[in-house]
Amino acid sequence: MNRKEVAEVKRSDSPVTLMVRSGARGNMDQVVQLGGMRGLLKDMMNHELTPAVTRNFREGVGPLEYYLGSHAARRSMAEKKLLTAPAGEFTRIMVEAAYPFVIRGKDCGTAEGIRIYPFPALHAPAFGKLEGLPSRVIGRCEAGCGRIIDEKRAKSLEKAHKPVCVRSVLTCLGHTRWGEGAICQNCYGWDLSTRRLPDIGLPVGILAGQSIGERGTQLTMRTFHTGGVGEDNITGGLPRIRKLFGNLEIEVPIYTVDDVRDVNEWDLLIEASRSGVEVPYRKIEAVKGQYAERCLGELLGKNGELEDFRTIVCFEAQRIYKWDVDEKHFEVVAKAMLAETDQGLQAVNITKAPFSHSGFLGAASYRSALNVLSEAALREQVDKLRGYKVALFTGKTTDVEDRDDIAKD
Repeated sequence: MNRKEVAEVKRSDSPVTLMVRSGARGNMDQVVQLGGMRGLLKDMMNHELTPAVTRNFREGVGPLEYYLGSHAARRSMAEKKLLTAPAGEFTRIMVEAAYPFVIRGKDCGTAEGIRIYPFPALHAPAFGKLEGLPSRVIGRCEAGCGRIIDEKRAKSLEKAHKPVCVRSVLTCLGHTRWGEGAICQNCYGWDLSTRRLPDIGLPVGILAGQSIGERGTQLTMRTFHTGGVGEDNITGGLPRIRKLFGNLEIEVPIYTVDDVRDVNEWDLLIEASRSGVEVPYRKIEAVKGQYAERCLGELLGKNGELEDFRTIVCFEAQRIYKWDVDEKHFEVVAKAMLAETDQGLQAVNITKAPFSHSGFLGAASYRSALNVLSEAALREQVDKLRGYKVALFTGKTTDVEDRDDIAKD
């Protein structure tokens, strides 16, 4: 902007306009509340507060109108203090579940991958701010050719309007070559701090748990106050994420599609994603007050299996974390939920995942120590003291790079 343009802006824009346009603090919603009718307000859970506020701060508000208008502020301040501890505990749970996952070699040799579908541009609020395909595949390794996707390649893949098949930790076979929790470099993709393949020994499980948990803790401590205007917030979203990774039932909105049929949000997203980036429906409306009870484990029994499982994990997580956490971190934590059974892959509650690790000492340090140690004694289990966690509290060194079973490239 040259001097002439700056001078014109200074003459034409009021101080309030400059504050709003700067983006530094606040937006037009706050300005409306100062000079316009505040109308029907909503609380932190997006529930309507009655009666409607017919005045504004410029005219002056009555005691009841002030009380209704300050509801969101009072609740956010209380929740900021109450939810900080649960947010920290959730970080610990994710780290405990995923800490065995470590980069052990360059290539596990798998021929499988996960197709990442472009999120569709559906005409509904929940789908309006979904991230485009390029940013979701940059740094991933294409299945088959083994090529790392950079920005240029990602844009060309987007123009093809087709799903992109990439290597993923969900399909990595590193555990068959190097032991429990082993992940290969190609299945993980770029280390986001260096924009190159990760080093052997990188504890990607701990990194994933802390990346998700840190963002949740920081956003919990941030006050989301818009004067009752209503905004998605992490304080309302953290319990949902905990239920999602806990394989518990959560409420999923019901939509009416083209005035013909009703479908829940998860099935709508999966169906539309498989149709490509074009909008396959003319009209989509949420059915007020109607919800389906769904849990993440149900998706593993359908045709898409891991692909649908991954799609919903990323959709639910990113709508709350606002795309501030890379999808691969959610994949790593989601992998900690998966368990091989006679019926195939099954999802378990992430709080139970630490007990499924081979070493019982690590599980005992997590919780229920008496039960874990008693059961280990009755079964005459042997703990081989492998992994970062056990090495720390037994005084051993972490010998990831010196082990004989690591692939020599």
